[in-house]
Parts: sequence; C-alpha cells; structure tokens
Amino acid sequence: MFRIQRDTRFSKEKTPYKTWIGLRFFHERFKETDTPVFYAHIARGDCFVGAGVWHPQAPALKRIREYMLSNPRSWEKMTRDPAFTKKFRVGGSALVRPPRGFDPEHALIEDLKRKDFVFSTKLKDAAVTDPNFLQQCHQHYDELSAIVDWLCGALELEF
Repeated sequence: MFRIQRDTRFSKEKTPYKTWIGLRFFHERFKETDTPVFYAHIARGDCFVGAGVWHPQAPALKRIREYMLSNPRSWEKMTRDPAFTKKFRVGGSALVRPPRGFDPEHALIEDLKRKDFVFSTKLKDAAVTDPNFLQQCHQHYDELSAIVDWLCGALELEF
C-alpha cells in the first residue's frame, strides 16, 4: 500500500506526498527472491507500462548476466527486434565499466553493464481514461511477456 497523503496540518507546503499511482503485478515467488514484474505508472504527463527486473540483488543480477552469455541469440532476438525497439525502450541504470569477470570486448557488453532490466512504453494521458485502457495494457504486457519469460528463465522461475 502506498501512502498518498502527508500530514500537512502545520506546513505551508500542502502538495500531496505522492502525485502518481504505480501498479506492480508480481510473480508468485516475489517474497522469496528477485522476480520480474509487469508495471503500470500513472501520473499527469508521465504515464507508461513496462516489465522487467528493477534493482535485483547481486546474485540475481549475476544470474541474469550469465544467462545472457549462455543465451545471447534469444536476448538479441527480443531486444533488437525493430518492432520491439520502436515501441519499447530500455530503462534503469547501468555500470560505466564492464562488470567484474565479464569480457569488455563482448558483443553484448552494453547489455551486460545494465543494473536494471526493464522495458517500457509511454502512454498519453488520455489513454488512461480511454474505455479500452485495460485492453491496451494487456496488449503491451503480451508483447513484453517474452522479456519476462526470458528473465524468469534466467532466475530459474516458472513463467
């Protein structure tokens, strides 16, 4: 549960604590380990839907990177597809230097430097109030399900 209000009784600053809504659709094992999620963010001028793993712990991050080395073609097929890259952008933070123990000359080094593996697409504010909003989200999540499935495989989870 997100806290939506702050105590403004004695403050001149009356803006709400939080001016956006975030919805995460968790994996059934999210309490046990790092898991991929589907996400929706609703804020005036900043609406988007996405999926992936945000800030995984070191062991999970290492597993994802090693899985990427073991399955480079499947990663490239998903993330380099022109239809996918036209619609979704990668987000989150990345290392400046290659991670320790990984070849700096590897073809996927920019992906291996990632600390977050999240992909999202922007939505117009009007899309949120559209009667077909849920169907639009479902379509985006359907397109992102290959990424979530791949990340589940990397983390040895059922999709």
